[in-house]
Amino acid sequence: MKKNLTYRDRLLELAKIYKISEIQNYIKRKKILTTSQLEHILKKNNITIPNEINVSFYKKNISKPISKTRVNLKNSFNDFSKNFFNLLSKAWKNVGKVSLGMLNTMPKVINIYKSVLINIFVPFFSNLYNQKVEVNKVNKIVTFVSVAILIIAVGSTGYTVLKTFDKNNSLNVKKTENIEKKVIDNKNKNIQE
Repeated sequence: MKKNLTYRDRLLELAKIYKISEIQNYIKRKKILTTSQLEHILKKNNITIPNEINVSFYKKNISKPISKTRVNLKNSFNDFSKNFFNLLSKAWKNVGKVSLGMLNTMPKVINIYKSVLINIFVPFFSNLYNQKVEVNKVNKIVTFVSVAILIIAVGSTGYTVLKTFDKNNSLNVKKTENIEKKVIDNKNKNIQE
């Protein structure tokens, strides 16, 4: 009947079969040897380990390269993901800083425009409200404007009067001519009758 022994137990069994004193001394002193120590002592005593060929070939040519590539891929993926997320987080922080900077400058820009508009319009409107008028200049302007209005009014009324007079006069002349023609026509009729 076969026993399912561990690899370490198999190495201890080999040591008992070949009666290796070094391993037996460790066992008597109740010191526990690791599998690598047991393998080393057995190799030192020129004992071939039957599973050693298969295990070492598999480990050297298949298991170690696969695990190394897996670890390398895992590390490179972790590095890439860390770098990518760091890049995204830095970009997001920079966008936030830029937008905060813009929000912080908006009140400053508004204050600058407000101060410029105040400096332009306040003196203008205050001068309109608080006018300092020189009486002589105002009197000259008022007399000039009133004389100009008077001249324009007199000229326009004279023009309209002359125009209506000419129309009335021409109407009167036409009416008298019409009346004279009727009178002459009536006389002619009376004579013929």
